[in-house]
Amino acid sequence: MMIDFFEEGKRQGYVNPELSQETILLYTEIFRRGIMAHPGLFAAPEYNVRLIRELSYLYGVMGRTDRDGGYQRMQERS
Repeated sequence: MMIDFFEEGKRQGYVNPELSQETILLYTEIFRRGIMAHPGLFAAPEYNVRLIRELSYLYGVMGRTDRDGGYQRMQERS
């Protein structure tokens, strides 16, 4: 199910199509364990809104589409 979610993101241009399934699964596992290691992060989300949003964005995994609908890599945007 997780792979299907990211594969759909690749098709729609939200996820870097060059990323392997292995990389995505490893990243999500690291992210999950990191969140579990900091249970207080979500205890008062109103104080951590920006941090939670930035962490949830999956910086480096997700990108955005350019005007033509193609994936634009993070490094190309800087």
